[in-house]
Amino acid sequence: MRGPCQLFDFTGARADQCLKLKYISEGWENVDDSSSQLVPHLHIWHGKCPFRSFCFRRKAGLGNQIR
Repeated sequence: MRGPCQLFDFTGARADQCLKLKYISEGWENVDDSSSQLVPHLHIWHGKCPFRSFCFRRKAGLGNQIR
């Protein structure tokens, strides 16, 4: 199952780019321990189409409480 995607425009980037989670909706948590991911500048420069993903899950014990 695939969720929504967020596209980022790296046009004009001159250095590595850091993608960082700043907000997660109530009742959800990040599956990974990391809340940030690095996109190396060379991947952007060479058009390697960098792909990064953040995965989420419902917090344990919330069940049907989320509306």
